[in-house]
Amino acid sequence: MTEQINVDEDLSHNPCNGACVADPTWGEYCLGCKRFVMEIMNWEYYSNKEKTQINRRIQDLLREDPNDYPYK
Repeated sequence: MTEQINVDEDLSHNPCNGACVADPTWGEYCLGCKRFVMEIMNWEYYSNKEKTQINRRIQDLLREDPNDYPYK
């Protein structure tokens, strides 16, 4: 069954959950909200469409199964 995606759905909310920790390997994204540092720093300047795109990327990331990754 394919999941229906509402392209008009407003996902422009700030995904920050207050658990701000940079990833220990590269320091390029937050382990709490899964945004890249650049996205966090520029959040207030993004349009609602850009914010929605970022939140959709985060949703997709959270649906991934790490066991499907080609590396361990």
